[in-house]
Amino acid sequence: MSAVLTSDNLGDTPLSLFGRVTALGTQAEMYIPDVQKVTDDSGALFNVGAGIHWDMSKDIWLRAEYIYNVADMGFDNFYDSYEGVQVSLGKRF
Repeated sequence: MSAVLTSDNLGDTPLSLFGRVTALGTQAEMYIPDVQKVTDDSGALFNVGAGIHWDMSKDIWLRAEYIYNVADMGFDNFYDSYEGVQVSLGKRF
């Protein structure tokens, strides 16, 4: 499930600001590369992001955002959170 909030265009530009939150349930099978299966786990993933949205044309858009994700799972020695920049290119249909 996701929610996205978007501002109006910034002045006379095709740029706007946005923020989003996402929550999802997952079932994961953990493996160590070239070894054996370590464990199964299930839980929830939550992420929050904010950035800038550019309407490049009537049908094409570009988003750049900073995201932070937390996993409510026992990933053992695997990651349980990540953060970074994400760039997305999209087309309206």
